[in-house]
Amino acid sequence: MSKIGFSYDSFRGQCVMLLVGALKGLGGTGTRQEVLGYIAERHYFDIEAEDRLPFATDIRAGPRWELLMSLVVPACLRGGCIRETMEGGWRLTRAGAELYSRTRKLLREGTFDPHLCFLWTREFKKRLVPGYEPQPGDRHRSTHLYEVVRWHLADASPS
Repeated sequence: MSKIGFSYDSFRGQCVMLLVGALKGLGGTGTRQEVLGYIAERHYFDIEAEDRLPFATDIRAGPRWELLMSLVVPACLRGGCIRETMEGGWRLTRAGAELYSRTRKLLREGTFDPHLCFLWTREFKKRLVPGYEPQPGDRHRSTHLYEVVRWHLADASPS
């Protein structure tokens, strides 16, 4: 469980690591588009065909994988992992960098298992754990992932 309350292997926890990892890779700051571009260009998010489909919500319409990434931003802001910049981008904080480093260390030590992280590609897993190799028992994403996301969105909506 991270400082922001998500297990590392939940879809939200995986998105948090992608977000703070991208900001770390971008030198600590980046706009939403730069962060998403960084993740997409390096093939860190395991984008499947359904992830590219629009998912219209009250938040915004856009590819589903981008919505998943957007869902964790408020928690990262509240948890102190990132801060908004004057230019409208995000800055990785010391707490965010520590969360990334601590999680990477736990993955490398074997306390956390990268094989459980179904949204991360082999490339991102190897960034975190250089010796990572896929295994037949790797956890695959649920076919109901976006139903779960829709449920979380509905649960978070004001009544």
